[in-house]
Amino acid sequence: MLNQFAEFNTADSSILFPVALRRVGWQRRDGTYEVIPGNRAIVRLNPQGTSAYPLSVVSNTYKLVTNRELLTVIEDALTAYLPSGALDGVQVTDQISHFGKNCYRTYVFPNMRCDIGARSDIAFRVVMKNGYGGSAVQLLSGAIEFWCSNGMVRGQYEQAYHRHTSQLRIQRLEHVVTQSIDQFWKNAEEYKRWVEKPVTREQTMALFQAIAKSPSFFDALSNQWVAEVEQRGRNVWSVYSALTYYASHSDGEFTSRADASRLAFNMVNRELAVAKWIETPQWRQLVEA
Repeated sequence: MLNQFAEFNTADSSILFPVALRRVGWQRRDGTYEVIPGNRAIVRLNPQGTSAYPLSVVSNTYKLVTNRELLTVIEDALTAYLPSGALDGVQVTDQISHFGKNCYRTYVFPNMRCDIGARSDIAFRVVMKNGYGGSAVQLLSGAIEFWCSNGMVRGQYEQAYHRHTSQLRIQRLEHVVTQSIDQFWKNAEEYKRWVEKPVTREQTMALFQAIAKSPSFFDALSNQWVAEVEQRGRNVWSVYSALTYYASHSDGEFTSRADASRLAFNMVNRELAVAKWIETPQWRQLVEA
């Protein structure tokens, strides 16, 4: 069977660098070192294995799971469970933060898509995050909108977290992949209802007031919503699109303060923030009014 992901899993990938665990210690006054028995360092090796860059210090209970191991499980599950033809034309993007301490791979499946109306054509999307120390394995799923490249992840049913311990079983991620496929179609039906649901300016401003971190952020969301209304109409979907625009764009009024080494980390956190905002009482009031 043709491996649709093989072209993305070469040495050219920014996230498939070699990593290893190494002993750590402290330096005595005489210049000698004493090993710290309860900890190890995760290091990023150069391709020749002749030098290393420290990514994190972890306890001995930490289980090192490489990006290649995770991707093999995820991609096998996607191959096995996606509908026929969905893998054709798959788009893959790799990103890193903190020199590789946090790694991300995003999959977009253009052949698994749905037109929900209001100039919005969405496709299935999966994001894998692996943190080499300090964070868990994370699998996010949802959709991406082709019209403006807005990414959407949702609530607990589309997020899987697994700590790097001896109890980690990455095969469990297969279940999350299959569940995410079903949830994508359910979300698409919900988005269609949001397109048909009218909303008032007062309701929208009440939501933005509840989630805005500052007056300038409130103004930025309000301005983006006005732009969304012009394109999509005055509906719940236009409000959601203003939120996902913030989570997907790091320029203009939503310029990120993170430097280039942290940008991917920051943008994923924005998407997770939006996922929390649509679980708030203010959002539910907007949808159910």
